[in-house]
Amino acid sequence: MTGKKFLAISSEECASLTFRDQKTIYIFDDFYSNASEMKCFIQEIVIDKKDKIEIKKQPIHFNDVNQEAFILYKGNPVFSYRGATIWSPFLFLIGGSIINFKIYPSKTFIFCSIITLFLALVFSWMLFYFEISKNFLVVKNHYYFWKKDIYHFSEIKEIVFEGIYGKRPKSLVIITLDFKTERYYAGSLTDKTWLKLKTELENKNIIVR
Repeated sequence: MTGKKFLAISSEECASLTFRDQKTIYIFDDFYSNASEMKCFIQEIVIDKKDKIEIKKQPIHFNDVNQEAFILYKGNPVFSYRGATIWSPFLFLIGGSIINFKIYPSKTFIFCSIITLFLALVFSWMLFYFEISKNFLVVKNHYYFWKKDIYHFSEIKEIVFEGIYGKRPKSLVIITLDFKTERYYAGSLTDKTWLKLKTELENKNIIVR
């Protein structure tokens, strides 16, 4: 029900179904809005022969999360390549606006602030980082401070590490037991941090590929 298949110019997450006549079809996650529902039906009803789909998501209580000790897996949101993409133009604008600042201080400040905010909103989707405790995996963003996704390890089916593709940084894909997938780009993490993260997830008996 999970895996990758080369499609056009990249490998995409999909499920492969081989029928008795040896014909194979593929269900690509990005092609179907209900891909997870189809996978659940095939796994639970067709393969496991159950009368109904029994996958239940364990409720997460924030009090339980707050009581745990977390290990951070994050990089530098300013001096990493992706962070520099946000802040370098801002510094360039500041340097080029010093003279204008003396003439139009308020306008220059507002202009630089708007440009920086725009760049932060555009590129911050590539700057997620991770926290791991005994029972939870938490995903946060360096600049989207309100973003916080929490996963109990019992609801994670497997995790996929994806390499750099084009201008996109490395990412972590979380596949839950109900076959829903979420991709988090983490451009601030170093290779050493990625390796430590992989080791810790495997120590939690999570399938990593």
